[in-house]
Amino acid sequence: MGDEPLEPDQVRLTTGEIVRFRLLVKPSAWNPGEAQANIQSSRPLLWARLEGPVATRLTNLESILLDLQYARRCCHLLVAAAGSAIRLDPIIEGALWRAALISYRRCFSAGTRSRPTLPAAEETRTRHDAFIALANGHIAHSIDHFEEFQAFALGRPEDEPPEVVGIHVMGLSHQLGTPTELVQLHELLQVVEKATAQELAALRANVLDEARAEDAVALFSDTDRRAEPMARIGGPSKTLGRRRVRKRP
Repeated sequence: MGDEPLEPDQVRLTTGEIVRFRLLVKPSAWNPGEAQANIQSSRPLLWARLEGPVATRLTNLESILLDLQYARRCCHLLVAAAGSAIRLDPIIEGALWRAALISYRRCFSAGTRSRPTLPAAEETRTRHDAFIALANGHIAHSIDHFEEFQAFALGRPEDEPPEVVGIHVMGLSHQLGTPTELVQLHELLQVVEKATAQELAALRANVLDEARAEDAVALFSDTDRRAEPMARIGGPSKTLGRRRVRKRP
């Protein structure tokens, strides 16, 4: 009974009891940074924030796992569409491909989150480097030499002397990977996602041990750590600066 799989919104307590959670978000029509959220649980609970390095790594990987799952889902939709008689609109195909690449790249970008551990297999690292470079190309650079658009003067070979009779710009915008690239990215995502999930399982156990080693009375009575979870979310991006707020008339 204690080994049945849990849903993403469930937690098994050390007592064996399973608690279900639901996140409620109340958006603000005037300022996204003022959105309010709270968590409802299937039974009353005490909450105390954990902020040690292991707990921080745990929260980072939980966030990263969602990006990996999102990227894999995008690939899965593309693979399913490729084997179907009903094809997706090319714009949707391109959007899914870019979303998969960029979501994967986000997991390894320098920032506030730590990065997932990449399996040491040479093939995995080779594919990882290739898709990171491809994602970079979709974001800010040319993907390959075909995207280096060039202007050409046009002349007719029968004209003597030759003269310019037109111009043409040649180049190509890549919106979707090849079938081989699609399969390879899907396989890479599965490998990294599995490794991340395994590390998360170990981290959860470590964080639980660290929390249980503290004085529970002090832990849950510490006003700096005790709070209603997720009392406030959203806000201006740290990379974009403060958001201009439209005031209510």
